Amino acid sequence: MSPASVRSSRSGPDSPLAELSAFAASAGQPELAGEIAEAAGALGRGELTVAVLGQFKRGKSSILNAFAGRPAFPVGILPTTAVPTALVRGPDEVRVLHTSGQTERVPLDRVIEFVSEQHNPGNRRGVARVVVSQPLPEWTQGITFVDSPGIGSASDANTRSARALLPSVDAAIFVLSPDPPITAPEIAFLSDVSAQAAKFFFVVNKIDLLGPAERVELLDYLGSVLRERCGFGSVRLFPTSARLGLADPGPGPAADRTASGLPELWEALRTFLGPGRREAVQRVLRVRVRQFATRLDGWISLAVNASQLTSDERERRWAALARGMDDLRIEHRATQAMIEGELRSLEADLPARLSAESTVRVLRITSALRARIPHLAARTAGGLAGAFDEAFRAGVRPEVAEIRSAVTQGVEADLSRLGNLFEERIRRAAERLRALVAQEFGVELAPPAVHVVLGGSARYSDRVEGLFEGTFAGQTVLILPARVLRPGLLRRTPQLVEEEMSAQSGRLRSDLVERIERAWAETRVTVTAQVDRDLRVIEEAVAAGRTSHDAGLEAAARWRGRMEELRRGIAAIAVPDGEDDVRRTASTLGRAERA
Repeated sequence: MSPASVRSSRSGPDSPLAELSAFAASAGQPELAGEIAEAAGALGRGELTVAVLGQFKRGKSSILNAFAGRPAFPVGILPTTAVPTALVRGPDEVRVLHTSGQTERVPLDRVIEFVSEQHNPGNRRGVARVVVSQPLPEWTQGITFVDSPGIGSASDANTRSARALLPSVDAAIFVLSPDPPITAPEIAFLSDVSAQAAKFFFVVNKIDLLGPAERVELLDYLGSVLRERCGFGSVRLFPTSARLGLADPGPGPAADRTASGLPELWEALRTFLGPGRREAVQRVLRVRVRQFATRLDGWISLAVNASQLTSDERERRWAALARGMDDLRIEHRATQAMIEGELRSLEADLPARLSAESTVRVLRITSALRARIPHLAARTAGGLAGAFDEAFRAGVRPEVAEIRSAVTQGVEADLSRLGNLFEERIRRAAERLRALVAQEFGVELAPPAVHVVLGGSARYSDRVEGLFEGTFAGQTVLILPARVLRPGLLRRTPQLVEEEMSAQSGRLRSDLVERIERAWAETRVTVTAQVDRDLRVIEEAVAAGRTSHDAGLEAAARWRGRMEELRRGIAAIAVPDGEDDVRRTASTLGRAERA
């Protein structure tokens, strides 16, 4: 399908979003106008994003593998997806986009090295995103499917990463399964985000594990929970088995995949996203219009209400608002200082954590090596040195990997805890300011959008140097007979192991400190930008109202008239006309038509 085929009056230059962008510019909000125009452009090109969401181990990656027709996404016993991974239509290739800005092309069988928690713990490779391109059906042109980190995994950052995806997601495939049917974190997540995506497809995977009666019971239960506890008015469930689908994968019509239940899902996706893409664009348009209209209308309402106050009221209420904004800034700075102190303590504690993990392993490696040295077959010192180096590396590497995994998991847990604390305190402070604006100016602003993902990439590599490589002393030893070198190795093995593990611990500590520092720097900049933006919007609205008031009665009346005209235009655009339609106005605000 050509992207041009989805263009219509809904997504063209006179679309509701284009009008909203013009309204935002007229109201003096160029930043918001640009954001709206960017969203309008993506819709006009028919570019949509579909996120695959759900708790870890539900089979999200397996569903995408069945869709792609091959094992493009890693699956396993442990939570696998550590970074967002996208599937798009195109030539058979994989692009790894790094946080450094570099792009790397890799074979499909290497995807797991970059996206899985096991092979890329803590995203130590610094991967921003992985894009898997496959020859998908033509109707998927312009659609990006995103395999998200699992909700409710051991790392809270994964849940926050999935939540942070939602503002840019147009539709979602939410994967459930019988084991267990639905959890408290999933219910909480869905309750929070039910209105953010334009369309949810609910997939119940692993249905082949149940008998017919159990299937009916499970589907009835899940449907009632999604309607009554998560806020979804109507729910269609797609019972599937990705395992059966992978045996004969792909969304094409050639093969019989009835037992997997996947054809119904593929057809529903094709109907929604396929030729014309009309329903998808309409639904996404409605959601985006509602989101942007709420923000813009709040700004205009605040400005107008501020302009109508008497001088005494204005100064009193402005003073109260200024105190509220200062309180948010103070809370932000205090929370930053607290988090920084916690992070310094975390860094200072790393040597003790690494030492505790290393001690028992040093003894284990030493014992294993000393037991092997007498049996290393070699006549010359050179042969013995090579065999010992090989045994040394083989003994050290897995133990260091265990240390890295254990300590990194502890650091991740601490970062998740601090990220939760940071987000909660800033969100509470922002909500207090929002309540103050409602109290003093009678305006309900949009809830604060604070998403803290306190995590970072690590750069440690499991390098273990050979003991006889690259030094004059090491090369000199090689001229000795093996019978002379062997007793020396037995005596020195404890010291050699201790020195190597100390060096590895030092490298691990440096890497973790770098990761913590980078994670905090990125988080501090992101949250500061969010707080500054919210405060700037409030300040600009009140300042616009004050400027209008100070311009005199006649000028203020004209300005308020223009603002109210914009509000009427916004309201006309944002009011739903039918279940899936959006009422919009033409550029002459009075003339509305069904979109």
